[in-house]
Amino acid sequence: MPLILCLLILIAALAVCAALLPLPLPLLLLLGAVQAALLFFVLWALLARCRRGCPAWAVLQNFRYAHRGLHDSARGVPENSLAAFRAAVEGGYGAELDVHLTRDGRLAVIHDDCLLRTAGADARASQLTAKELEAYRLEGTDEKIPLLEQVLPLFEGRAPLIVELKVDDGNAADLARAACETLDRYRVDYCIESFHPAAVRWLKRHRPEICRGQLSENFLLTHTGLGFWADFAMKNLLTGFLTVPDFIAYNHLHRRRLALALVRRVWGVREVSWTIRAPEELLMIPMDAILIEQVLINLMENAVLHAKGATEIELRVRREGGLARFSVLDNGAGIDPAVLPKLFEEMFPHAGELRGDGRRSMGIGLSVCMSIVRAHGGTMKAKNRATGGACVSFVLPMGEE
Repeated sequence: MPLILCLLILIAALAVCAALLPLPLPLLLLLGAVQAALLFFVLWALLARCRRGCPAWAVLQNFRYAHRGLHDSARGVPENSLAAFRAAVEGGYGAELDVHLTRDGRLAVIHDDCLLRTAGADARASQLTAKELEAYRLEGTDEKIPLLEQVLPLFEGRAPLIVELKVDDGNAADLARAACETLDRYRVDYCIESFHPAAVRWLKRHRPEICRGQLSENFLLTHTGLGFWADFAMKNLLTGFLTVPDFIAYNHLHRRRLALALVRRVWGVREVSWTIRAPEELLMIPMDAILIEQVLINLMENAVLHAKGATEIELRVRREGGLARFSVLDNGAGIDPAVLPKLFEEMFPHAGELRGDGRRSMGIGLSVCMSIVRAHGGTMKAKNRATGGACVSFVLPMGEE
């Protein structure tokens, strides 16, 4: 808001100058163009409004989340299945899930309304009853399409949920109401998000205490079916004045948008994108998978917590001769050059240290990460990137193929 006030003052000052000073016509036209551009910027910022300081973040930010549960099709654990959600909870993760409203008003946990991709059936979850959904199995396994009320007991008192509302045929209000009424019956920390502004607006009007998020992407490329102007408004987050979300989740493939930079700057919304780049070839690396997974988690967690100004975090894995290199990169302010030489020292504070709320994060110190990597015959280093941000990487020797 201080930025908006400064811009309004500048616009007023330019108007006074144009009115009082005997300026030539070209300069008057230039001042008018500048004023118009500044007014457009202010209007855009006001339309793309967001809310700050949601209390739920204190809990939600302390977890990592398994998207659609901790699923693994190769092991017979389908996405958005009870098995995937059990695995998430047992692994210490929260979970993201998707819900559709069934014909009889229940909440089916499934990503696509059409069952063809996940259950091999040409039917729609929104047109079936909960009883009829029981006949379908996910990805050829014995796993059924669960209801939200069957998933929630798994997370009670254990881990939070990110619930995405999938609006079908204009049922945003009914869907949002049903989700809230179901969630109210369980002791689960959660936030609710949706691509559809009508669902997020319902939460703002009727359940403002719930942490709510606006999902978005470049709808001019993917299209919503609502028409050009609706796609333009949703792409540029211009529905914010109606929904006032607590956070923005933007498709990382489309995220280099002026609108995102605007809401970050004006409203202080932090938007982080995770990208994983893995080689197409299978790399055979002899290692303790649990320990190396924890090293990677800690490196990414440190990037989230300590990379000031970072909006992108990327995990890369590539072959370098007989070695495999794992790199965690961000586009933040970089690491203080005075800190770099002692970054891996045992007593240096990192994500594993006490945080402001008195709780410890789930990470381990970088000195322990270094010890784990060395025990595997590898090395670890950190550096600042020439293009901005930091890179922490380690290499492990590969096994015989």
